[in-house]
Amino acid sequence: IKINPDLSINVKGDVDLSDKNLQSLPLKFSRVEGNFWANDNSLRSLEGSPEWVGGDYFVYNNNLSNLVGGPQIVKGEYSIQSNKVDSIEGFPLEVGSHFDLSYNKLKDIKPKDIPTKVGGKIIQKKSNVE
Repeated sequence: IKINPDLSINVKGDVDLSDKNLQSLPLKFSRVEGNFWANDNSLRSLEGSPEWVGGDYFVYNNNLSNLVGGPQIVKGEYSIQSNKVDSIEGFPLEVGSHFDLSYNKLKDIKPKDIPTKVGGKIIQKKSNVE
């Protein structure tokens, strides 16, 4: 772990904050070389997320309404499924693999509307119950 002048941290490996009953991220990350997991919490914001993730970035099963504060670059998969995201505000610039937007409140969004360079598929499964 490296502490930057702005007190954010760089991590050479993985960060696993999943299933910790978090409402916000406890630290300010700058760069995570491995995977970043903060799924299965009660996050309302992605503030404190790394700007750059070398692996996968999973924040599914939270209470997010947008992706503001999330990473700009994710080299692996980015999953926000099963949140309350209803706008493309805060979407990353680049996702190296799949971008899973399933089970959110995004309505009729087309891949061309997403401002993200995606290396894999854009996944948008919809719930049968709205």
